[in-house]
Amino acid sequence: MLDGITLKEGSTYTPAGGSDVIYNRLGETIANGVVLGNTAEANFFAREKVYVTVRMPSLQSDGEYSKMKISMRFVRPQVLASGKTVYNLSRSEIEIHPEAAVGELANLRSMGIAMFHDAETDLTWSVGSTK
Repeated sequence: MLDGITLKEGSTYTPAGGSDVIYNRLGETIANGVVLGNTAEANFFAREKVYVTVRMPSLQSDGEYSKMKISMRFVRPQVLASGKTVYNLSRSEIEIHPEAAVGELANLRSMGIAMFHDAETDLTWSVGSTK
């Protein structure tokens, strides 16, 4: 249930279990970023990829700075029974003003992880429930 959700501010995240997968830089180029891929997957079309882009703050015409934006996308191709390939993805983004306090970036990351992993958001992620 999302109403009244409790998220742990300032928490840390330590993955447990699973297996390590190494993502190496691929030959693809994207503006302001890098494309990484699971090169252990020989089939190029089935290869999982990670896209990372960064937009640095810039001075605006009014003398203020824009926010920095960091975006990371994990993309996993899936071949459907029909033979069509779809690209399932998970996206994480942070936008932060350069004048934000030092700990604010860590706090935004912590809260983002909490929203992804908190038990109270499981139904939202699994079946789209907003109740």
